[in-house]
Amino acid sequence: MSDNSTFHLTKRKRVELGEYGKEGMGAEGVKRSHALWFDDGSVILQAQKTQFRVHRSVLDNHSKVFQDMFTVPQPEVTVIVEGLPLVHVIDEAADWENVLGIIYFGLKMHGDYSVGSLISMMRLGHKYQFDDIKSAAVRRLIKEFPGTFADWTNESVSDPHHVIKEGEEYFSKGYEIDLINIALEVQCQPILPVLYYIFLRDRPLSEIFDGTMRKDRTLATLSQESQRTLILGRDNILRGISTHPLKWLRGNISDDCENCYGQRKRILQDIVNRLHHDVSLALQDAPPPLIVELCEDCLELAEAEMARGRRLLWNELPSYFDLPAWDVLANFDN
Repeated sequence: MSDNSTFHLTKRKRVELGEYGKEGMGAEGVKRSHALWFDDGSVILQAQKTQFRVHRSVLDNHSKVFQDMFTVPQPEVTVIVEGLPLVHVIDEAADWENVLGIIYFGLKMHGDYSVGSLISMMRLGHKYQFDDIKSAAVRRLIKEFPGTFADWTNESVSDPHHVIKEGEEYFSKGYEIDLINIALEVQCQPILPVLYYIFLRDRPLSEIFDGTMRKDRTLATLSQESQRTLILGRDNILRGISTHPLKWLRGNISDDCENCYGQRKRILQDIVNRLHHDVSLALQDAPPPLIVELCEDCLELAEAEMARGRRLLWNELPSYFDLPAWDVLANFDN
């Protein structure tokens, strides 16, 4: 193969692998991976300036793309590194560090992945058909961004604290955008309704256009299409809040009560002020603070109407972002 060539698979998608065995440790700045350099490894992978000495049989066993590549006869290669063939991959070294680490040191099926690891699993799992790796990431992310109202109300993701952790912090700033981007890249639609909602709930509006700064001082940004989706989705959510959870504010709550008109007016004004910058009322369990000023009968009826409205809004949530209905998303095949 020549530089930047593509690897063609029979009846499979076209996948970029880069060069097979053309340069090695002589390249300036190339280094070995400390954790993923095995003395008995049979092939060298190089991503950016990092090399990994791994086992052909391991790659073959996990990846349909590498299985095909190793099966198809290759042109003669110049053996450069440790007497072994070199395979260039056109990816971030950090992604390979994450995915190879999981392959060699085990999938933590019930543990906490870092968000960065999940993104790597999705990206390389999709590109190289590491099917088990990608499936594990999808299952974990669907747990974080569920597709049923019951799972939403039972998971801590429905409040401002998230299950996914990076170090000791919840949902490190900037990863919302990275997760949106990777979900779109690999067409993982089931996580998008809740992921979009959480972004709109937790991030300022300006970040839709300006992006967010990650801890490593790189900028995570959205495509113009994603920006449009979020802006239109936000407008739809605000209309949905008025139509469903807060519908009770537009008329008498109880036929037997004539004393709560003033309280309803104050609640409505407080909510109108919040809706300029806050979409959390869409799916938030906690009622507006001023609701406690209602009489006992009106309070009970208002809470019941808000609970009913949240469920109705949940049912419509995918449509706010021009996504298929929940029952269609539930049949997603990763």
